[in-house]
Amino acid sequence: MAVITIVVFLASLAVCLSVMWVRGVPQALAIPILDELNRDLTRLPPNEITEQVQENYYKDLLALWGPIIEAQRALNAAKARRLRIAQALLGCGMLSVAALLFSLIVNAMAAVPKLR
Repeated sequence: MAVITIVVFLASLAVCLSVMWVRGVPQALAIPILDELNRDLTRLPPNEITEQVQENYYKDLLALWGPIIEAQRALNAAKARRLRIAQALLGCGMLSVAALLFSLIVNAMAAVPKLR
């Protein structure tokens, strides 16, 4: 039982560490791209900034940010799933260590002669 407990506990620690490892995240937009979008809009005289121009500006922003946000959402969902598994494994590892310690204490107490 001790060997299984140690293996389960070490495996749970390894999985937890792998989940906590920081991985690359999708890159945000470069400032020059956003700056160019802003310059396109601010170059226009105020009377030419119609609802259609503003709508197109926001559509362009969504087109640029959409894939980045989606990639980040997918990355977060995968990490959350792995984190739940790691937490369950860590809980099993901790319970198995607690059970091993309890059985060691019970066996040690049974081996001690009773004083009268």
